[in-house]
Amino acid sequence: MMKTIRKVRAKDDSVLAAIKERLYAVLSENAKEIILFGSRAREDAQRDSDYDILLLVDKRSRLLENKVDGIAYEMLERYGVVVTIFVDEVKAFQMDQSEPLFCNICQEGAVL
Repeated sequence: MMKTIRKVRAKDDSVLAAIKERLYAVLSENAKEIILFGSRAREDAQRDSDYDILLLVDKRSRLLENKVDGIAYEMLERYGVVVTIFVDEVKAFQMDQSEPLFCNICQEGAVL
């Protein structure tokens, strides 16, 4: 069972708003949930901290991951910040929550 992850308002951060907008625009119905985690989610980030994102989708594919990589690069070009986007399938994430990375995401993550 998936733990509840708090929500964050992306519009309060222009980079987060752009990440969310681009992921949903490019991936349309395949993007199910976008979760911010790491120092930005914990609100202890430095000015040059990266953005750690988990993108949950119904089905992963090489094409999808290439599009996600393109969006991360676009954010670097536009805002000068590193955006790391991990892609996982919803079902796999729900089953793997004992994995250290996913456990961290469940504890500190914020849904955009």
